[in-house]
Amino acid sequence: MHIDLQGNIGSAAAAEPSSRQLESAFVDIMSHATYQNKWVECMQELMEQVQIEYLPVDAKENGQHFEPGFQHFALLYIKYLQIYRKLEECHDQMVHPQKRGSIKKVLKSTIIRILELKEQLITFNLRPLNRFVALDEVLTDLKLNPETVEWKVPRYFLDGKECREEIEDKQHKIDHWLGVFGMSLVPDDLLDKKDPFEADERASS
Repeated sequence: MHIDLQGNIGSAAAAEPSSRQLESAFVDIMSHATYQNKWVECMQELMEQVQIEYLPVDAKENGQHFEPGFQHFALLYIKYLQIYRKLEECHDQMVHPQKRGSIKKVLKSTIIRILELKEQLITFNLRPLNRFVALDEVLTDLKLNPETVEWKVPRYFLDGKECREEIEDKQHKIDHWLGVFGMSLVPDDLLDKKDPFEADERASS
């Protein structure tokens, strides 16, 4: 039995949070703290990446020779992918709307940088004229699993109403300008049906 300050009588269970409620609240707090720490960790790693990105510039300013090549861009690409996975998970699990917005901005920038680095890898590909980039040796040197470089579509691409509206708006704009310039509205088949090693055979012949 429980009597409150107004003299009302009620059960102790109604006056105090249940153990399940306390447990749920504790889990929510710990979960928030976990992803908050992971978010901070991602930002620190991104700052380190920026410093690595500027290595060629710093070397040139110091009169040193540093020519970025396949290995340099491969290391950047793999690290950005690792950061991307953490950011994507933080954005998906974070509840705070303002923090989700901040994470989403960084997440988008990271995705763009990953795509830019993929183009650099294709340019410096050890297999000329081939868009298939083999990172096996780099992953082995770093003692990482092949799953590290597997691309996963961000969940907000599919789950967010705002994202769907944004995609539809962009699609309308694309269709408009394709029509203005008299280009085909039929989407290209993105599946490459060619043998990925065909370019190697042509290059070696």
